[in-house]
Amino acid sequence: MHNTNVLKEGYKYTLISYNNDVVASKLMSMGLLPGSELVIIRKAPFGGGFYIKLLENCCIALSSTEANSLVLKKIN
Repeated sequence: MHNTNVLKEGYKYTLISYNNDVVASKLMSMGLLPGSELVIIRKAPFGGGFYIKLLENCCIALSSTEANSLVLKKIN
């Protein structure tokens, strides 16, 4: 499982679960569901947000708080 500090641009991850139920509700309503595969497109400097692409061809920008609530597993 990965902390957002070690996520790398261009790598593929699977969303395992969430560690923040409040943020989880918002992200699930955006289509980011457990089991979703995603690619980190851009990571903002200085602990900023993330731009991710879901493999269903949808892109989402996440704040660092939202990204930190994701429990991810690297798949490539």
